[in-house]
Amino acid sequence: MPSFLKYLGLYSNSDLATNVTGNIVSVLQAGGCGGALTAYIAADRIGRKKALIINTIIYIIGSALQAGAQNTAMMLFGRFVGGWGTGASTMIAPMYIAEICALNIRGRMGALWQLNFASGAAVIYWINYACLTAMPEGELQWRLPLALQIIPGLLVLSFLFIIPESIRWLILRNRIEEATEALSRLRGKPMDHQDILEEIDLIVSSVNTEKEEGGSKLHELTKFTNIRRILIGCFVQGAQQWTGVTVINIYGPSIFKLIGFKGTQGSLMTGIYGTMKVVFITLSFLFLDRKTAGRRPVLLFGALGNAFAFVILGSLILVASKASAAGGEVNPALGYAAIVFIYVFAVNMEFTWAPVPWVVCAEIFPNRIRAICISLTTAINWGMNAIIGKITPLMIAKIDFGIFYFYAAMGITTFIFVLLFVPETRGKTLEEIDEVKKKKTDTNSQSTHFFSNC
Repeated sequence: MPSFLKYLGLYSNSDLATNVTGNIVSVLQAGGCGGALTAYIAADRIGRKKALIINTIIYIIGSALQAGAQNTAMMLFGRFVGGWGTGASTMIAPMYIAEICALNIRGRMGALWQLNFASGAAVIYWINYACLTAMPEGELQWRLPLALQIIPGLLVLSFLFIIPESIRWLILRNRIEEATEALSRLRGKPMDHQDILEEIDLIVSSVNTEKEEGGSKLHELTKFTNIRRILIGCFVQGAQQWTGVTVINIYGPSIFKLIGFKGTQGSLMTGIYGTMKVVFITLSFLFLDRKTAGRRPVLLFGALGNAFAFVILGSLILVASKASAAGGEVNPALGYAAIVFIYVFAVNMEFTWAPVPWVVCAEIFPNRIRAICISLTTAINWGMNAIIGKITPLMIAKIDFGIFYFYAAMGITTFIFVLLFVPETRGKTLEEIDEVKKKKTDTNSQSTHFFSNC
């Protein structure tokens, strides 16, 4: 917001403003990376639920620091603290969801988690637009949106006190009776129901097998098959950021300005973009666990769809840029066509690469090392987010339409990787997925399937 830049004394220096803006964005992502990388410690030692409570409180503190920031240093510190709490929560939450959900709704629950992200972003876009258009310029105009971040944090904190602990974490701690009680509550069946007892027995058996085989966690982490799992998880999470979604999510108004929308029009278009994301992630919630939609084909289709949208978008802006450079009038239709393809990208993204990487990474790791593995893969997501947050203002300023061709190339690269290496995990319990990788198969299967190579 211009009022924010004026408060910090940056409004009249565009180069410095670009640099500081990139720092303010990327420091939150850096905090998220640190939070995600270390969250497994608390998640393993004190449980998923308590770890989420602690990190939600950290997020609230960070939001309060941002809202009350008196200078750039305080804003950067608040962003880092808030990012730390958010990053840790994004590591723990999908793991917790995967560990408590029935297999037939696990993908949809991952999409529901992503829906909360999209809904929050959409609300933020519209709050920013309202503050820009309906409030007089001043400190309150930018402090209010930052202060409002505290409200969802308080709501999440209040609900965390009534949810059960992770079933699998309780069993890892030999608290079988508590796990049975929690599972009974989640499934809505008596503790002595056959389905409850069978599910508990399956998890206990898997955990015991891992303990008998594994030795230390470090030893298990360095097994070849688990190293491959970690590499795939890291790539999928990192690739989610290199789809280009972060560019539009964070720098939406700048992107819309690039295609010809001035003043508050960019914020309006970003608000519409955020609303469309909510609509289509809601539809993906109904779509993910259907028998016709595995994880692999969804990721493959999504990578190609993203590349297609960005090639067209970059070409439209290239044509507009050439017309403008030649002193001619830019056809307004080019700008509207560009909007269409930004929204095409949004639709494609919310069905594919927005929810599915979180689901895949929550599914592919064994019980005993799941927390540390998801911690690592989530840290990669936040680390890539930090890099993109820093370089995007520079890319927009320096290479203009080329930024879209860059992300189209990333889409093609991602398609090739998923095609060659990412396994299908839909429709299996977490324990069954672990069993798949233990089964010996013939030489041809070993060369083509990730889990068979053990």
